[in-house]
Amino acid sequence: MPTVRSARQDVLSDEEIQQLTRVCRGIKDELVVVVPLYAGLRVGELAHLSIGWLNWQESTIDIPQRQVCFCWDCRHYRHSTWEPKYTGVASIIPSASFILR
Repeated sequence: MPTVRSARQDVLSDEEIQQLTRVCRGIKDELVVVVPLYAGLRVGELAHLSIGWLNWQESTIDIPQRQVCFCWDCRHYRHSTWEPKYTGVASIIPSASFILR
C-alpha cells in the first residue's frame, strides 16, 4: 500500500525559502515564490491572479468564484471560464498585507 504524505511534510523551511528568493531575478520572480507561500494561493489561482483581486483597503486577495479567461487551458477545457479548485471555500485571503504594502 502506498504511503500517504501529509502536506506538512512538504512545508519549506526558512532556509529553503531564503534560497528560493535569492535566485529570483526580479520582483515578478519573487512574487511567484512568495505569494503562494505566504498567502496560500494554489498554482491555478496564482496563474489567473489579476489586479482586480487585490483589495488595497482591506489588504486581502479576493478570489472570485468564476471569471472569464482566455488562456489556452481555459479556452480549450473550461469554456473560457476559470473557477478556483474548491468553490464554496473562503474566497478572501487576509494574509496579503505583506504584498499590498
